[in-house]
Amino acid sequence: MFSTQDEFLPALFQLISIRTGLQIRSQDQTNISKKFITRMQTLKLSNLSQYYSLLEGSSPQSDREWQELVILLTTGESYLFRDQGQNNLLRNKILPEIISYQRNLKIQQGKPKASLKVWSAGCSTGEEAYSLAILINELLPRQDDWNITILGTDINSEVIQKAQQGIYSSWSFRVVNAELQKQHFSQTKLGWEIDTKIRQMVKFSAGNLIQDKFPNSLSNICDLDLILCRNVFIYFDAAAIATVLTKFHDSLRPGGYLMTGHAELCNQELSQFNAQILPESIIYQRPISAPSPQAKQPEQPRSLPSPEPTPQRSPVSPIPEKTQAALYQAALKQAEKLVKEGAYVLALQATNQAIKHDPSSFEAYYLAAQAYANLGQYQKAQDCCQQAINLKASSVKPYYLLAKIAEEQGDIELAKSILRKIIYLDPKAIAAYLDLGSIYNQEGDFVRARKMRNTALDLLRQVSPHATIEYQEQLVASELILYIKKLLN
Repeated sequence: MFSTQDEFLPALFQLISIRTGLQIRSQDQTNISKKFITRMQTLKLSNLSQYYSLLEGSSPQSDREWQELVILLTTGESYLFRDQGQNNLLRNKILPEIISYQRNLKIQQGKPKASLKVWSAGCSTGEEAYSLAILINELLPRQDDWNITILGTDINSEVIQKAQQGIYSSWSFRVVNAELQKQHFSQTKLGWEIDTKIRQMVKFSAGNLIQDKFPNSLSNICDLDLILCRNVFIYFDAAAIATVLTKFHDSLRPGGYLMTGHAELCNQELSQFNAQILPESIIYQRPISAPSPQAKQPEQPRSLPSPEPTPQRSPVSPIPEKTQAALYQAALKQAEKLVKEGAYVLALQATNQAIKHDPSSFEAYYLAAQAYANLGQYQKAQDCCQQAINLKASSVKPYYLLAKIAEEQGDIELAKSILRKIIYLDPKAIAAYLDLGSIYNQEGDFVRARKMRNTALDLLRQVSPHATIEYQEQLVASELILYIKKLLN
């Protein structure tokens, strides 16, 4: 793509990582290179070295170009009350605990008002920050004696503008019940607009987690009760995550909480936090007990440049077995969720983390196979299916996926062989009989097709009419019976 200027591409990718924390993966580099070309054409630059020089500079033009490039590099997809488990944790444990703490602190210190400070870091188009505001408003309907600060920041200035508008399409409410939607939003020609009271609870601004200095009292990013940073670190490399984690720690008050996406902090050094392993999620708390003043003094210069690179942390200690198991479950849960949402590349990152914590995980290999298959990477999908079969030979799930891949690749004989293998493993595998019947019908072997479909019909009559049949697009038995009867007639 850049025939004579390829030497500038690695430098540009590294510059992006240094400035934004975003890690440009090898599979994304071609697409990112096209975006460089788009920007160069807009700026009328003839070669990549000129574009690199512009980005490396510190002029107003350089700052403006970073804003434009970041818009192209980042996505802004989000929705309200994303991750029900974590939101229930916020509603039922974390926020009530914070509110109780701040009420008691107000009484102890004789302050006229209690304070509550939360930050949605990487807030995208604002749904997460507004979800927080709605939760806080439900828990504190009377806010006369409270100073409430809810911050929403994102590196993408375009999504910040959308967040400030507070207008969303119906897709943003896909996990929100209609009653809550009507309570806090009103329908307009442009979409569903958030209630003025909730909008005024949140302050949005552009922010760069890598470049910005925080804690910072001027921006109110200090002494925070809660930081939410979900589905952000999946785009960062390990060094960038470590940098931001230190800044998050220092921006929380003692006892304050950090919540990230599931499995986003796998393999990170987290000794500065107390990890709480809960059914809904792992949350990270800044320790309440602070070191003595004498012990704190040597740490003061750590944010200043040192003449020589020195390690900031002690060597990583082995992860306790209980934590290892919890991190595995968190990664697996995230992978399942991402596969359902169609975010297959991100799902593969989560399955890789799950496999690191449990190399014998059948479920992780099977989810990885599904993700690869949906991305069209059939060989990798087949390899993961084989790994899953090696771990659990009696399961038919990987075989169904292998049969679909064989059909997709036009190897009908292999598909039929795999489906017969499924029936051998599970004589009541309704979906396998139906798939074989469909193949036989396409081949003109109507006798065998009818035999397969009659067998499936007999098996369906043995289950509840309301039972959902696996591998048949979530159809229930009664619907499939009607469908097969039409085929047989």
